Amino acid sequence: MPFLLSLARKSRSKRLREDIVPRAGSTASIGPDYNNRLSGFIQEQWDVREAIKCSESLNRAFFRIREFRPLEGRFRINIKRF
Repeated sequence: MPFLLSLARKSRSKRLREDIVPRAGSTASIGPDYNNRLSGFIQEQWDVREAIKCSESLNRAFFRIREFRPLEGRFRINIKRF
């Protein structure tokens, strides 16, 4: 079981468990509101600057993405706000 689902399964919050963990007997691999809960966490609480201090692979990926320049210049990625 993925780490986040294991963590949610142990949560004291019934609502969190119901949203993130798939229902018993379901063929789903995630709960019904998994994406919304994860999006909310990322937008409201997660801090990439703190996260890259704890994960070397995330740090490398983050800086490679910041350095990326499309060949044709048609795509704009705004990560400078970090």
